[in-house]
Amino acid sequence: MVWNKRISPSTLFCLVITFIAFIRACNLYRDSTKSLRPSKSHLDNNDLDLLNARKKIYDPLVIGAKPSNIFYFIQVSDIHISRFKTKGHTQNFLHFLQSSLPTIKPEFVVVTGDLTDAKDPGGVNSYQSAEEWEIYEKAVKERGSDTPWYDLRGNHDCFNMASWSSDQNLYRKYGKSASLVEQGQGVYSWSANKTFGQYKFIAADVCPKKGPARPFNFFGYMPSTTMDRLEAEVLEGSYNHTFLFVHYPTTTVLFGTSSTGHTYHDIAQHISVYFCGHLHRLVAGLGDVLKSYDPTSDTLELEVGDLKDHGAYRIVAVDHDLVSFVDVDLPLAQIGAFEPSPELEWPDPPIKPAPVILITNPKDAQFTLAHKEPIARIGTSTHIRMLIFSEYSPDELKVRLSVDGNRHPFPALFVGNSSLPLWVSSWEANDFNDFQTHNLVVQVTAPDGQVGQSEVLFRVDHSRLYIKSGIFGKLVMKGQLATTLRGLSILAVVGLLTLLLVPKVWADIYPSKGDQILVEIHKLDQVDQSPYQGLYRQCLLWYLRFVRLPQVDFLSWFMCWITILSLVCLPWFRAEFIPTGETADERLGTFYMWGLVLNQQWIPLSDTWMYATMHFCDDIAVFVLLFAWRTVDSCDLYCRSNPNSNSNDGHRSQQLYERAWFKGFEIVYLLWRISELAALAAFYGGFWPYFFESILWLWSAYVGYVLLLGAKHGLLRKRSRSDRIGVILEGCPGCLEGTPNQQQLPFTLDTQRERGGGVDRQANDNEEAAPLLVNSSVPESTGLSSGITSSSPLLDSSEGPVQVKSRKRGTRSPTEASTD
Repeated sequence: MVWNKRISPSTLFCLVITFIAFIRACNLYRDSTKSLRPSKSHLDNNDLDLLNARKKIYDPLVIGAKPSNIFYFIQVSDIHISRFKTKGHTQNFLHFLQSSLPTIKPEFVVVTGDLTDAKDPGGVNSYQSAEEWEIYEKAVKERGSDTPWYDLRGNHDCFNMASWSSDQNLYRKYGKSASLVEQGQGVYSWSANKTFGQYKFIAADVCPKKGPARPFNFFGYMPSTTMDRLEAEVLEGSYNHTFLFVHYPTTTVLFGTSSTGHTYHDIAQHISVYFCGHLHRLVAGLGDVLKSYDPTSDTLELEVGDLKDHGAYRIVAVDHDLVSFVDVDLPLAQIGAFEPSPELEWPDPPIKPAPVILITNPKDAQFTLAHKEPIARIGTSTHIRMLIFSEYSPDELKVRLSVDGNRHPFPALFVGNSSLPLWVSSWEANDFNDFQTHNLVVQVTAPDGQVGQSEVLFRVDHSRLYIKSGIFGKLVMKGQLATTLRGLSILAVVGLLTLLLVPKVWADIYPSKGDQILVEIHKLDQVDQSPYQGLYRQCLLWYLRFVRLPQVDFLSWFMCWITILSLVCLPWFRAEFIPTGETADERLGTFYMWGLVLNQQWIPLSDTWMYATMHFCDDIAVFVLLFAWRTVDSCDLYCRSNPNSNSNDGHRSQQLYERAWFKGFEIVYLLWRISELAALAAFYGGFWPYFFESILWLWSAYVGYVLLLGAKHGLLRKRSRSDRIGVILEGCPGCLEGTPNQQQLPFTLDTQRERGGGVDRQANDNEEAAPLLVNSSVPESTGLSSGITSSSPLLDSSEGPVQVKSRKRGTRSPTEASTD
């Protein structure tokens, strides 16, 4: 292998421009995340106590049969009141208010966002509908006025909204807690002061400060100023438990840093449970259990299913400072379709839900808080405790308990009152203190035959169980999707630039390396390949392809490189992200990979990272690989002695990309990617001039040109028969053994160079073209790949191939001149 110390000027130019682009990208990242960092930091010693905060040691209390030391509330999320949907949505919310709320009679109700649907009949465009907000306001006023009601915005409630003071911010007019949100500048709180303890509840609005229309409005963020207010609320006073309500799960939120230098993880050490919604149980049952536990902060994160489609809501109870909950679904089979109306119409007849059971002692061991709950009280308790909610009186209900499949010997007794449906059953907790997990099932039968059932997995030895959320649920809740998407985008950029630049630099330093790789590939064809050798061959082959790409098809290499740098450093496009804005500055924005710029203000939404990740993978990477793939022809790929190198008709077999049906597939794929750009244009102001000026449109246009009219493998280009004849490599015995023992016509270097990766034979259709003899030991480059020296041998039956002395590119021998 010959080492050439000289790097070509074109390579040096590309490296310098890439470095400048890197500096530009760092500046863009710094500017886009400015709101997540405090403008001034002030740390003092008292703040360090936050990092090691843990709950105080509780006084020993015995959990018995008395209806005391307990209260409960309801969380609802993702109502999506709609003017157009004929099933779920509005109807589910009205049934909840009409049938469930009067039966449960909670201390209060918290709605964690997405109060309205805010979409057109086709579900494409998004805007705030006054009629939907009016239905929400009237429904809560008519059936929820007897219960304290707290709500906050979700991403649908800030679709197409230029600012909090915008006329489109209908939550400000119709939201129950809008004044609290405005006074607290995004964070508000309330407390429950009981004789047995004090409990604090905090709601935080983390919606974008400028809300784009769909689809770039899925993630939330909490700037440094909001983090300061959240920290102040959390650290104010001393409480038995502090609960935080946010629309978005933490995985979809970018948290800033407070002025004291604390992150959300630091603050969470003073929070017992983080309640959220937003994900709608995902799809196909993958999000049925979106719950997680952080052992470092001893905090639970509990996502509740949506009321919109699943009719889900949550009842949360605090019993002797043990936090328990049950997720309930409305009986959707009893809820039929309805005709949407701009007026509020209560469903008739009302539904009759089955009894709902919430077991409060023993608590489910999956959701214990080791340092924030008095778990030891389970082991000293004298009674099993449960809340049973039903429209029937307690004496009409039949309650049955079983532990580990065996019927519990002691009956369930009602000890509550009209506002506290508490039931108890005697037990001996020490009987279950055997370091094993036990299963408690409570079954309640109503007079109408409906059966409600609830079960918990409990332990008495203070151990906690892993939450059974499945692998996918754990990835979603603990994966930090907002941060992961940023990492994937940057990884895609670095990976693609590495594939483009490293082989080019390597080819400059070692110009003969490509020839040696091709010889090695040919030699591998001489033996039976093991799986390892097959993988090794593919690695060599792809390395060769990327080395050849800037030499064989420099324009495509350059377009790939410059497009990637442009997507990193330049705006992708401008569009009307907020179509309802009153001025052009409010409507128009600029899309960067790093975020959106709206009215000269950065909005650090992770939606841009998700979009960038998708396009780097689906648009850029796919075609970069395709361009590299095309640099090695099938006629050069296989050794001439390899039986796989020839088809039944005696010609070289084709690679997949050389087949007509695959070229057609490439065009279909490109049209699909263009349709995705067109769909995005439909969301944000149309095609002209915003999207036709975008980088992605220019890239798609170039890719379309290459796929249709590319010089070597365009769909509309027809390859000649002579393109199927391969090269002969010196140093590869198989090539010489497979050489036909007949005289062939010589060809000039000018003719050979036209093929780029091999030789473009210009023979007549009635003639066979000569194979190309390649001397891999000579470093000068002639066009096959870096460092390949080619000659035009005259094959003789007696003497075999004759080598011509190597010469530099562009020179011709007298013998070649005489053959022209």
